[in-house]
Parts: sequence; C-alpha cells; structure tokens
Amino acid sequence: MKIELKILIINLKQITMKTIKLIICVLLMSSFANAQELTSKKGIPILPQKGDWGVGVNAKPFLNYVGNIFNGSTNNSTNFNLINANTLMGKYYLTDTKALRFKFCLNTQNETLKNNVKKDGQNNFEITVTDINNHSYTNIMLSAGLEKRKGYGRLQGFYGSELALSFFNESNSYKYGNSFDSTNVTPLSTTSFSSHLSNSSAIRTINRKTGLGFGVSVRGFVGVEYFIAPKISLGGEFGYAVSFTYNNGYKEKDELWDSAKKTAKTFVEEKGGSMKINTNADDFGGAIFLMIHF
Repeated sequence: MKIELKILIINLKQITMKTIKLIICVLLMSSFANAQELTSKKGIPILPQKGDWGVGVNAKPFLNYVGNIFNGSTNNSTNFNLINANTLMGKYYLTDTKALRFKFCLNTQNETLKNNVKKDGQNNFEITVTDINNHSYTNIMLSAGLEKRKGYGRLQGFYGSELALSFFNESNSYKYGNSFDSTNVTPLSTTSFSSHLSNSSAIRTINRKTGLGFGVSVRGFVGVEYFIAPKISLGGEFGYAVSFTYNNGYKEKDELWDSAKKTAKTFVEEKGGSMKINTNADDFGGAIFLMIHF
C-alpha cells in the first residue's frame, strides 16, 4: 500500500512538472508569436520606436492608385500631397508610445482680377475699359502637441492635445478704366470682380488693407492608425478645438468727385479690430493620412 502511494505521488509530481513546463512553453511561444507579429520577415519593427521621426502625407493618391488597378491605369497617380490645406505634419517619438507632433501651414495668394465695363460716354457697348483688382492674402499657422498611443499589434489608437498659433493679413488695390470728371461724377465701375458686376458709383474703393490678425487655439484629438508595412501606417483622426481670433480691423481708401474743387478727392476710412471665440469639431479636413516613419 505504501509502495502504491509513493508511485502515485511520483506520478502526480511528474504530471505537475509536465504541466508547468507545458504552460511555460505555451507562454514562450505566445510571446514569440506576438514578437513575430510586430516585426517583418527581415526582423524590422512594425511600429515606430523611441527616437523615430514621422512625416504625414495625404493617402488619397495611393488609395486611388490601388482602387484604379482594377480598371487599368485610369486616373492612376502616386503623387505626394499635403494632408490638408497646405499643412505639413511631423512627429518625433519621445518613447515607443509617446510623441511630439508638429504642424506647419503657409497659405499665400497673389492674384489679379480683371473686368471689362462699358466706356462712359459711348453708346456702343462693345467699346469697353478694364477695371483691375490686385489681391494678396497670407495665412501662417504653427502648432505643437503631445500624442499618446495605445493598441494591440498593428492597430494603434492615439489621443492627445495641441496648441496652435496663426497669423494672417489681406490687401486689395483697385484701378478703374472710367475716371471721375465734371461731366461724369458717377463713373461706371466694377462692384464685384468675382461676379463681373458693375454699377454707376459716386464712391469707389482705391485700396483696402487689413492689419495683422492672429489666432490661438487649443485642440484635443483622437484617432486610429493601422500599420500596413514596417513603419508605414494609414490613419485618420477627429478633433475638438476652442479658438480665439483677433482681427486687427482695416484701413480703406476711397475716392469721389469734389464738386466744389472740381476734382476727384480721396478719403481714408478706418475700422477697429474685433475678437471672436469659437468652438468646433473637425475631422482633420476629412483626410486619410499616410504616415511614414524613419
């Protein structure tokens, strides 16, 4: 009886040791499998790591290319495009799961608009003069923020906040084909260059300049990325921002006919600045971005 009991105890110990070894083996294999999942066949890490930089571009050209493979080469293009409204986006990873992110946007516009109007004093509507509008606009935006990441395998969620500063101004200058004189105190002039509208005007604008305006905004964001290849991901995000904007007003120079002095005269009109606070949700311009890390 004692011998049988000893044999039973020995067998139980052997079974217990085998079970423990099996559990350890399964855990090691599981860890190895997870490690394999996050590295390529060449051993390159799939996810970004501490010290990596990231650059974001709009994924639309690449997605169009893949989609259009099935209809031949129609509209295929893999051109790099900015994510949204001339916005550059970059990241620097402080740790494997925490990154500084930066955005820079520079929008400038210089254009000349023209509109032909009938020459005053002529009955023939085909005889025209040209009104000209020179327009310029500049908008600069800088932002910096902190992003934290959390996920499983190739699917990574991220969230964080960022602070943005923006500066902007605008100017317009006008030249008219019909002039003021004693016989024409309301010359035909363009009232809308975009719609090509004109009217007889007793007063018209020569130039208008806005002062330098600025804005400050705080934005929270949340998004998701899926790593389709080592250090390359597709993603999108949503945000909610509170912004303060100060418009520095404008200075406008107008002209009209001075009947007493029998000459055209100019005068300057100024308008003070205004402040505005906005809250709004956004989807990052609806862009799906392609993030490349190196």
